[in-house]
Amino acid sequence: MVQALRNSVNASITSVGKDGLNLKDNSLGDEGWGAIFAAVCGSRISKITSIDASDEGIGPEGAELIGQALRNSVDASITSIDLSANHLGPEGIKALAPAIRDSPSLTSINLQNNDIGQNGKELLCSAVEA
Repeated sequence: MVQALRNSVNASITSVGKDGLNLKDNSLGDEGWGAIFAAVCGSRISKITSIDASDEGIGPEGAELIGQALRNSVDASITSIDLSANHLGPEGIKALAPAIRDSPSLTSINLQNNDIGQNGKELLCSAVEA
């Protein structure tokens, strides 16, 4: 799977989700989605700008891996991420907040239906205001 993903990242695919490489309903889990984000963010020639990982059962551990990938991005090409309807909770938002703050190309992130609570909302507000 990793080699196929690398080949996809290096091809002309521009999104992961409904309009591009469809990886929905594959039970990839936290580690799988973390690897996808790491492959996309780690490629200097990736044309992928959008990732739809909505309703994929991603929890705080996956959010940590996604946050690491975004913070270590080599070209900051991702502009849109959909992480709605997952299980991020406040801990997942805590893991993502620094990446959101430090990713200048990221213009849209959907975090609806993640039970982030008041603490998660405050972390998000701080991240986008910085």
